[in-house]
Amino acid sequence: MNGVDDFLAVWGPDRVLELFSNSEPPADKRPNQAERLVRLAEEVELFHTSAGDAYDRIDVDGHHETWALRSKDFRHWIGRKFYESFRKPPGSQAVQDAIESLEAKAQFDAPEYDVFVRVAEYKDRIYIDLCDAEWRAVEVSSSGWKVVADPPVRRSRSSSVVNPR
Repeated sequence: MNGVDDFLAVWGPDRVLELFSNSEPPADKRPNQAERLVRLAEEVELFHTSAGDAYDRIDVDGHHETWALRSKDFRHWIGRKFYESFRKPPGSQAVQDAIESLEAKAQFDAPEYDVFVRVAEYKDRIYIDLCDAEWRAVEVSSSGWKVVADPPVRRSRSSSVVNPR
């Protein structure tokens, strides 16, 4: 006998249905690399822009960084997380699959925010990115200016900005 149709022919449908109903559910399957990568990214804040671009906001050494999910920075970050957890690099297809899954979450299950490059306006204040390693910004208001460690706007850095690490 090779398949269910052979069993049906020999034993009839009642016996085959009885086999199915008495069988055990399949053992829990281990998550694949893409699923593991998505789980590792649970700590990031996902969101999208009005244009539908998917981003993440990540806590890095006490400050927030905003990266496009398809950026090299995010790929390096998630690859490092995988390596730290499993002591091997993830496969490139797994990274691609994970990013596509995270993009869907960002676009359909996460809030919408504007992303600014260099200068942002928010609640009667202007924020100017200092482009330093700590991602600080100058906050300018009607009462003056100050350097802030974690401005309330989501800022992304263009590839032309040197991001010292």
